[in-house]
Amino acid sequence: SGHYETQSTKPAGALRIKKDATEFDSDYFFNIDELSGGYPFRNVFHISEAKFLIEFYNEKTVGRDTGASQYAIVDAASKTLNWITGLPVKEKIKSNPFFNVSFYKGKLYLPIAETGTDAAIYAVDLTTNQATKGLVIRGAENIRAVGRITE
Repeated sequence: SGHYETQSTKPAGALRIKKDATEFDSDYFFNIDELSGGYPFRNVFHISEAKFLIEFYNEKTVGRDTGASQYAIVDAASKTLNWITGLPVKEKIKSNPFFNVSFYKGKLYLPIAETGTDAAIYAVDLTTNQATKGLVIRGAENIRAVGRITE
């Protein structure tokens, strides 16, 4: 639940169903809303194991034109949320509602389109949550997905 629904009475969070179980684990609730400072989220992307990339809205109150260009790594096992640093400021990131991310050798590769410059792929170190600008695609205004082809 991203807490976008205005009728919701519960904070945004994650529940767990244990392997071979048929019901939610009543002892587990990960309160993402609290750790994000109340920002609702729009998209969740699985990275590996219990780690996920979450795309958060830029404002705590979401309207029709509210952008979503804040990113955090959450670990559902340890119930942690860490904002990604090193990206352009949220106001300059063009919203990518359907982008895809790629994870390879401990790094997350995140396509980012920034207003006024060429789109680029940022490598995010999952141990530090630090993004570093990598491949720049000259003349590209947006990158919808990044992937890896195995041999």
